[in-house]
Amino acid sequence: MHPLLFEPLHIEWYPALVLLGYFAGWQLARWRAKNSGVEPRHIDNLVLLILITGLLGARLAARLFYAPNISFIDSFKVWRGGGLVFYGGFIAGALTVIFYARAKNLSFVKLMDVFAPGAALGLAFGRIGCFMAGCCWGDLCLPPTQTVKLDPAREYQVRTIPMLSPAFLGVRFPKKSPAFEQHTQLGLLEPTSVKSLPVHPVQLYEAVFAALLALWLHRRKPHFQGEIAIWLLVGYSVGRFVLEFFRGDNRPIYWGMTISQVTSLGLLVIAILFALWRARAGAVPYTPRPASVRT
Repeated sequence: MHPLLFEPLHIEWYPALVLLGYFAGWQLARWRAKNSGVEPRHIDNLVLLILITGLLGARLAARLFYAPNISFIDSFKVWRGGGLVFYGGFIAGALTVIFYARAKNLSFVKLMDVFAPGAALGLAFGRIGCFMAGCCWGDLCLPPTQTVKLDPAREYQVRTIPMLSPAFLGVRFPKKSPAFEQHTQLGLLEPTSVKSLPVHPVQLYEAVFAALLALWLHRRKPHFQGEIAIWLLVGYSVGRFVLEFFRGDNRPIYWGMTISQVTSLGLLVIAILFALWRARAGAVPYTPRPASVRT
């Protein structure tokens, strides 16, 4: 964990990497647009819109699910600091694409395919930013003898799969980090401790997973329009559902699952319904062609 990228100006790693990921996803989508018959100017317009709607969606989800006592209006005050939830930004961004496509009489399915790999690529950068900031930390990598004093619910939260949590996988975060504060509150640290207990670097697990997903989606040759978007929903939903078992920050409060796991299942259902709709409607074959208009 090293939050500051450039200390004199107090530039932090997390926003810097989020912006870098946003730029990388934008450029990838723009490149894909040229090979899909979509005018790149539409990608530029959408990127500007999603920068606003995605940020507000991520912020609103963080306030609604992790800070319910905050008023609805305060949810939109992004300048006050606070968390961002990827799923909130993702859903808001997807809705922005749909509304834009409808307003411009474009195929939202084709636009979704164009944006899908870039969304995964941007997430990969963002999760590295999470690691540098110390947020979204993982489960404890400890033997069971060190967590016996925790109640079962808390132990399940911070050490969900003991057999997959050996000590050599763990990383320690410094004092004042969220992981350190959590371990202190649980009474697992000595008063003289200066680092957290070892935890899974789950942020890096997800960064690698998202990068590989982006590469696979980008290189995949689809058979029909909408296939890439469907595979993004399926792939990330399943991957995120599994990786949530290695996170120690989110509490399993819905039938033993976290909010993100429930959302993952919801998006997986949407992906299946979307695929069935495309099959029933007669999916349009994928025919790549360069855009012949101005960029």
